[in-house]
Amino acid sequence: MPLNLIDTHAHLDFEEFSDDRGEVIARSFKVGLAGIINIGCDEDHFKSTLEIASAYDKVYAVIGMHPHEAVTLVQHKDNPEAEIKRVIKRIKSFLSYKQLVGIGEIGLDLYRIARGERIASQMSILDYQKILLKAQLELAIEADLPIVIHCRDAYPELLAILKDYSNKVNLRGVVHSFEGYYDVAEQFIDIGFKLSFNGMITYERSRDSIMAIKEIPLEHMMIESDCPYLSPVPLRGQRNEPACVEYVAKRIAEIKGVPVDSVAAQTTQNAISFFKLDKN
Repeated sequence: MPLNLIDTHAHLDFEEFSDDRGEVIARSFKVGLAGIINIGCDEDHFKSTLEIASAYDKVYAVIGMHPHEAVTLVQHKDNPEAEIKRVIKRIKSFLSYKQLVGIGEIGLDLYRIARGERIASQMSILDYQKILLKAQLELAIEADLPIVIHCRDAYPELLAILKDYSNKVNLRGVVHSFEGYYDVAEQFIDIGFKLSFNGMITYERSRDSIMAIKEIPLEHMMIESDCPYLSPVPLRGQRNEPACVEYVAKRIAEIKGVPVDSVAAQTTQNAISFFKLDKN
């Protein structure tokens, strides 16, 4: 019996799907998906992300500037505030789209940058990432939209920022592709955030996340593909697609020792409530 699942993080507008995007989406719904959240993570993908959501039923859009896009601020280092205003204005121009259900993926990423590297005027790439994140956080709060967080090797820095905004009643967020210990997960849960898991939890190296999943209540979880990346075992090495979230749900059920139907029902309801899909 097909599982009623929602893929809360896909990149269907990436070139890996340019030849068969429609078939991939159709295949996803044929196996029982109830929805797909498509993420446009830079300016080049805003329009295409929204166009895909407009073209296919039960496909929704989230747009925002990935932390890697902070390099565009470096290029405008003499006046980064003006560039931020331009980007925020561009995102605002799409807020009237009914299919737009969130801002993201936004956040911090220290994996590819050297912590001590200085770019100009005593500012590092991390400083620019923080500026970009805060501007988009404020936009999401103003627009009453949830945020989809990307964070890699920067949970302490991210939590410090989010806690400054935690008194905002309409701030809601999900940490996509969560990797970490339960004590980190608990800090996100304490400020009302969800945690999303993908095919990485089927990999042997993901012991920390597996231990965290055992402790995290299903009420705080969502599932995702992050396609075309992170294909779950037994499909690792192949192109990932939304239909593969079935493997993620089954792995969570196995880790927690609960029926997979329970995982599907709760994570799907979480996604519907979080993105307000019942109002679209």
